[in-house]
Amino acid sequence: MKDQRKNNKDQRRKANSGVPAQQQTQQQAPAPAQSKSAPRRRHQHEAPPIKFRFVQLNCVLCGEVIQEMSSAIAYGSFGEPAHFECVQKKLEAIENLSPDEKIVYWGAGQFAIIKSTPETSFSIVKKISVEQKDLIPDWRRDIKTQVRSNE
Repeated sequence: MKDQRKNNKDQRRKANSGVPAQQQTQQQAPAPAQSKSAPRRRHQHEAPPIKFRFVQLNCVLCGEVIQEMSSAIAYGSFGEPAHFECVQKKLEAIENLSPDEKIVYWGAGQFAIIKSTPETSFSIVKKISVEQKDLIPDWRRDIKTQVRSNE
């Protein structure tokens, strides 16, 4: 193997018009300088964004198409999809809020009425469960299936 490498070097030297190897390296154009701040990447291409084709569903409260299905709330006893903002506005209309109270999303399908207090940042007045814990609507199952198949 070493002999083969040596022969290859010798052949390259002869092909470069008899110029010694040390001078050859000096005559070569310098490689473009790479920025130290930019990391060296093995693959320069970026993956195309994943596009999901969800069935367009209408909000049960306002009737408009839900553009962002990932933020839809399963509203009501049947878990129909609704805009997050529509659910929040509906709860504000139903509940009698004082001026220092507001409705916020608490998580896991629950909203909460919070009251601002001077001593602490806020206190919870009431929790309102909008989504049923045991019910996973078909439209949400379809989203999960499609997201997992694209991973």
